[in-house]
Amino acid sequence: MSEWKKIILYAIVPAIIAGAFAVAPKLYDEFTEPQAVLEYDISKGPMLNTDSGYKSIYSIRVVNNGKKPLSAINALIKSNGIIEAINTYEDTGLSPAIKNTPTSVTVETLHPSESFYHIINASHS
Repeated sequence: MSEWKKIILYAIVPAIIAGAFAVAPKLYDEFTEPQAVLEYDISKGPMLNTDSGYKSIYSIRVVNNGKKPLSAINALIKSNGIIEAINTYEDTGLSPAIKNTPTSVTVETLHPSESFYHIINASHS
């Protein structure tokens, strides 16, 4: 066997195999890591004409459709009108915190498949 064949067989091939075993776990982690997917949808009800202007009702639903928990979820609510009331609903004990200036709802941790939604009453002139 020539000298180059021995070097390739006894030094380079084992180094390549060892390198593959060192990189394989990291590649596996990257390809199988759970994804974070936070989604929301907004539904607007009809505008109702009142003596003081128009009123509307919005429903905003926030859901974690991913495979890992998410933390410090903050939903900032903007409206062209005046927000009169916000009601937050959830069924898993999330206890969302509502702030009025600016209007926002914060949840500390949202686990996979958990969701919360708001019903917002707003008036428009």
